[in-house]
Amino acid sequence: PTPSLKKRTSLEGCSFALETPTMSSTVRKRNGKPNKEADQSSENAESRAIQQQKSGKCRRCVFISAAVFGVLLSVFLYNYGTFLIDGFIMWRGYERAKEFGVPQDIMDMFFSYDSDGNGAIDPFEFMFVVDHMDTARKSLLQARGSEVYQPKTFEDQYRGPNFEYITVRAEFEPIVKESMSKFNGDDAHFLSSPEDMCPGLMSWKAPHIPAAEYGVRNFAIFTPPTDYWSVGKTYYIINPAGDDVTDHFQSQMSPHRYHPPTPSNQEAFIYTLMLQFHPNPFVNTRFGPKGTLAVLRAKNQQYWDILIRSHVEFQLNSHPNLPFWFTPGQFAGRLVIARDLSHIYLFELSLPANRTLNIDMEWLTKADGNSNEVDIGYVPKMRLLTVAPSHLDKKPPYEEKEPDWEDEISEEEGRSILEKTMYPFKEIAYLPFTEAFDAALREDKLVHHLLLWGALDDQSC
Repeated sequence: PTPSLKKRTSLEGCSFALETPTMSSTVRKRNGKPNKEADQSSENAESRAIQQQKSGKCRRCVFISAAVFGVLLSVFLYNYGTFLIDGFIMWRGYERAKEFGVPQDIMDMFFSYDSDGNGAIDPFEFMFVVDHMDTARKSLLQARGSEVYQPKTFEDQYRGPNFEYITVRAEFEPIVKESMSKFNGDDAHFLSSPEDMCPGLMSWKAPHIPAAEYGVRNFAIFTPPTDYWSVGKTYYIINPAGDDVTDHFQSQMSPHRYHPPTPSNQEAFIYTLMLQFHPNPFVNTRFGPKGTLAVLRAKNQQYWDILIRSHVEFQLNSHPNLPFWFTPGQFAGRLVIARDLSHIYLFELSLPANRTLNIDMEWLTKADGNSNEVDIGYVPKMRLLTVAPSHLDKKPPYEEKEPDWEDEISEEEGRSILEKTMYPFKEIAYLPFTEAFDAALREDKLVHHLLLWGALDDQSC
């Protein structure tokens, strides 16, 4: 072929190859006339291709939407499924409450114990129901207009014209807030005020019973048994843990409670004395050392001089606030009483205030029972004391001097004996920092230095 024919053929071939899929006008021109069937076929092919493309996109969108919905549904059920089930159970329970006509006051009581609001009382919540059974009974009786029965824990049988009585005054100054780390320094809670975090503690401003009168013979519980009339010999007045001193440091009482067990025997009078400070004392503490211990410091033919060490704590909150435990380091006391229980010269029982910290505190922060806060602080004054020696009714108290003793030890020695009985580690002499090195040089011994936040020989640590 000629060069011009090659060029045309080449161009036409190229044009044909490019236009074949769409049956272009070049084909129609080459054939010399329009091709309607080819146009129709081409349009149908294009339409089917577009429909197939749209259909594929729709299927992908549906698949992606279904996958996203499935993920969202799974997340929702994982987080809120239990809530929905609990809500349904709660709704069914409340519907049945309406069905059986449960009074609203009882439903309100139920809501107060259902701390997580799921419409059911779980075992942890039931502990509070048991602990509040007496309170709940009183509330129910009050709601129904019935008389509330007040159980007696102590009855003074030794008042009258033939028995002397004595007046005991209570003195109390509230805790120094600045002594607590939760409200002072780096550990302070900036988002909560002391009144919000510790309502029972912050509202306790004065003694519960400023003054009370007791028959002298009630104090017989502090006197030594027959086998313990020797000066310097200790004896327990309240001994909840038994003779094994290691048992005194084991917790035997749940902290998730508001009211103490009913006191009995010697516990009743000590409980009554502690009521002068606060309406909710526990004469048996959760942790050691526990109980009330005494030692005969001095004696003569008519009188005993007795030193007392008592460990007591108080529950400051009431429902619906979570429990708040207030534990004084100790109560140190002294009683000078006639051996025939006819007369008392002196009685006092106080929280020692000679240390910078003397109160331990522990409180729950969540209803799950596993979250709590602890702190220690300082109370300047918390004591019981007599205003005068005991006397008969209608006979004014009189001035008298302390008895002369025939056999005695110093008060410091007596306190040390009490400490060593409750804390076996006190058998070793613990000295102030400034005295320890002189003693080490003198005795040719090494120094073992302990740095504490509080004190080991009371409950403020």
